[in-house]
Amino acid sequence: MKPCNAATYRAATYALAVEAKPRIVVEVGVYQGALSRLLCQLPTLERLHVVDSWDGYYSKFGDEHMEKVAAGVIAWGATEPKVEVHRLDSSDAALLFADESIDFWHTDGDHSLAGVRRDITMWAPKVKRGGILSGDNYEAATVAQGVRELLPDHQLLANGRLWWARKS
Repeated sequence: MKPCNAATYRAATYALAVEAKPRIVVEVGVYQGALSRLLCQLPTLERLHVVDSWDGYYSKFGDEHMEKVAAGVIAWGATEPKVEVHRLDSSDAALLFADESIDFWHTDGDHSLAGVRRDITMWAPKVKRGGILSGDNYEAATVAQGVRELLPDHQLLANGRLWWARKS
């Protein structure tokens, strides 16, 4: 089955978050912030932390393009009282959070197997028991492998594009 388009994936992620009723949300790998703008509307939200390095090395867009994208998200975040933008690598950002301090964590970050493993390993302790870990691009073999290894009880939504697991 072909994974869904970006708008359908974002809607499914938002619906998953609404159901989880999170107060503290972290989104890793925000690019232009389309999902961030949805998550910012969660009825129970107290704080949305958006994390991205916006380094051109991880995309084919290059530094100049990524600087413009970063500036746009940072400017938007400055207008939203519940949003905090962290221009950091995911691993560095994880160090800013106490264990079990996050209700809902979502990643669309590094899709390499090492990156998926690192992100889940670094961020899982930060998510509260009963909280949600989720991410994009399960259709990518490296993402699926890392999720299967570290979160064997995960589930899929959005035609297999969105993965998620409840922390026990």
